Amino acid sequence: MRLKSYTAAPLLCAMLYLLSIAADSILSGLDLNTGKYLLAAGLTQAAVCFMPLLLYRLLGGRLSVRRMRLAPPTAVSLPCLGLLALILFLGSMLLSMLTERLGIAAPAEAVRLPDGAYGTGALLVLTLTPAVCEEILFRGVVMPMFEPCGTAPAIIGTSLLFTFAHMQIEHFFEYFFSSVVLCFAVYVSRSLFSSILLHFLYNAASILLAGYVSGVAEHLESFALLFLVMLFAVWILTLFALSSAQRVFHVYAVRGADSSYTPQKMTRAERLRAAANVYFSIPFLLCALIYTAVVILTLR
Repeated sequence: MRLKSYTAAPLLCAMLYLLSIAADSILSGLDLNTGKYLLAAGLTQAAVCFMPLLLYRLLGGRLSVRRMRLAPPTAVSLPCLGLLALILFLGSMLLSMLTERLGIAAPAEAVRLPDGAYGTGALLVLTLTPAVCEEILFRGVVMPMFEPCGTAPAIIGTSLLFTFAHMQIEHFFEYFFSSVVLCFAVYVSRSLFSSILLHFLYNAASILLAGYVSGVAEHLESFALLFLVMLFAVWILTLFALSSAQRVFHVYAVRGADSSYTPQKMTRAERLRAAANVYFSIPFLLCALIYTAVVILTLR
């Protein structure tokens, strides 16, 4: 019996979660300041992400260039992608500062990278490797598997599974927000490479600016004013991005551009049923259970 794609997607993620837990236990015994750790961390992360895909392919699952959107971003989408990059950085920074200010998350500490080739290797392992591996799995494979259920369930379902994969309750909204932006970037640009680039730049900025943003928020006298200004900026940028995206989709429609995904027309009842298929399937609930169990054990 062949599994429905919206059922197979969370099963792949459940396998990813279990492999990640096993990998973390192995890497915890290595010295962080050695080349051996960097090599092991990079290879392990790649293996953890690609092993579920290999199993899926061996069981008859389809992985195609068109379905995964392995094509350059369209030129008409570039202005919108620029706006989405700003929204991703400012919005995630806003959520990070808010959780730290409320005491939900500990202030981020500055990351000190070694000089020379080792420092460059460390930066790539921490930024490029997760960007490529996570985007291929979540935006390249999982999201298209949810798309028969509609665009909104595909974005929300993918973003929830992406958030669960990081196993950090204190950064739940930050990961969810960033995933929604990355999903939208793929839809607008018709390209997975767009989300890989944005993810890489976001990771690099998070590492290079870690500690600095926390310090500014901690010592600022009027945090409420900064919060409102940043919130207003994100809101304005979002309005511009949505307007730009609307023009991009109009161009696609006029040109009759070949889309890697054509939204289905559904009635309200069909949309609700499709959403339930995504969020309340047994594999999806299993992913939520694994995430909850890890969070509870971590907090104890």
